[in-house]
Amino acid sequence: MKRYWQLLIAFIIGVGIFCGINYGESLFLPAFSRENSDRQKISLQTKSYFEKIRQDKEQLRDFLQKMPKGGELHTHLSGDITPERLLELAAQSKEIKYFVRVPNQSYRADDSEAYQFVATSPNSQSLPQKKNTTLIPVSQLLNPQTESERQHKEKYRQALMISEAEPDPNTVFFKATFARIDAVTSNPEIVHQTLADVVQKAHKHHISYVEPMLSPFPGNPLGGNKGDEYKVLNVATAREYLGSLIKAVKQANQQLPENERVEVRFMLSFRRTSAKQFTQLPIAFELAAANDEIGKMIAGINLVGNEYSTVSEIGQEIAQPDNISNYILTLRRLYPSVRLSIHAGESDQWDWHIRDSILLGAERIGHGVNLVTSPESKSVKQICDAVNSDTTFLGKSPEELLMRRRGILIEACPTSNHLLLKVPFKCHPFKKWLRMGIPVSLNTDDAGIFGTNITEEFAVAVESQPDLSWEEVKKIARASLEHAFVSESTKTDLIKNWEMQINQFEAAINQESLKS
Repeated sequence: MKRYWQLLIAFIIGVGIFCGINYGESLFLPAFSRENSDRQKISLQTKSYFEKIRQDKEQLRDFLQKMPKGGELHTHLSGDITPERLLELAAQSKEIKYFVRVPNQSYRADDSEAYQFVATSPNSQSLPQKKNTTLIPVSQLLNPQTESERQHKEKYRQALMISEAEPDPNTVFFKATFARIDAVTSNPEIVHQTLADVVQKAHKHHISYVEPMLSPFPGNPLGGNKGDEYKVLNVATAREYLGSLIKAVKQANQQLPENERVEVRFMLSFRRTSAKQFTQLPIAFELAAANDEIGKMIAGINLVGNEYSTVSEIGQEIAQPDNISNYILTLRRLYPSVRLSIHAGESDQWDWHIRDSILLGAERIGHGVNLVTSPESKSVKQICDAVNSDTTFLGKSPEELLMRRRGILIEACPTSNHLLLKVPFKCHPFKKWLRMGIPVSLNTDDAGIFGTNITEEFAVAVESQPDLSWEEVKKIARASLEHAFVSESTKTDLIKNWEMQINQFEAAINQESLKS
């Protein structure tokens, strides 16, 4: 009898617990459902507001500037600086005295010495003069006092930027633009400050993650004897230099609230048109594979530069991936953990560069514009035809199948492609890629040279594609974090924080719209 009562009591307690659990669930589920419903309602209200303001240039940019945009995966540190900021940094240099070489007469747009920065030691008694040019101190250009000086400054600014009116922008960009600024952007003292600027700018534009492309080797703006550059191509020098860059990023982040700090990883970039890559790449892979602070701070490796070089000393053998494919594949077998992104398809005509980059193991493709073209492509017109027609080459090539199946992201750069390739914004294929299942992020490429920023990239994308939805804009932002070259735990944290930020953003937008 005693056993009977024990079993009965246990049964009653069990039923009570079960009912309590179900009652608790019945209380919890409606609350969860209400929260989810409220979130969907807020998102729909944000979509409505987004559609309302998308034709208003000022309101749209204000909206997108405040929007949490995830990360930027394609930005060259040396091209991120505006001409004005270059003058400021050059004037502030404690180790180098800078001048700008101003032509005394008309000059070719691709003349790399026109408006070129010239570096000298502070104690130098002589200046490297050139015929038909004048060396003007950077401080004079920074703060012009006369009309002549103001005109020099404006011409300097024009020389360092690519405009829509430039008839041969690709030649000017690859042959002259970076050569003009190299004496400043190669100065380690200035690189530290430009990294701090990257952090501040990312924070301003609500970017939580950035992968600036840079060299792991310190530059020498004063130059030296031929062959001296190889003296710094070793692991020890690179580690010391990268350690100083990490310190600069940490110091910049310490100026921000702890919960608003920007996650930064370095993309070690190498010019495909330089034979030095065969010396540099093994060192870079060794650095990126290291299981320490420096290794973890390196996102991966990137091949950059002109895919279509015709420079006689270089030629297409090095410029094209074909000649270095075995070299890179060997390094990838030795260092399987190292991530790879490659500039490919930055052209309006079909070629095999995207295919070969994928076969080399690229997990992301920079630009990728000619993915929408065919072997019969003759001009940018075919890109517009492909983008604006339902009958396109998209989905018909092996590259597109591979990119969908492997989730290979395209680092789209609308303003860069507009200025260098003359691709109209309305013809840029990023939306086509997005809708066919290829991940896409939006990027500035060289913000200082192209006069853009990440907010502007989102703005021109929205303005040029009237049917781009709010959900697709968010998908682009999220993809930049989903395809970040970071550890899985860091990626999870980045995405979780972005989701929280975008929910808060939508709620704030709805509160503002209710007031107005």
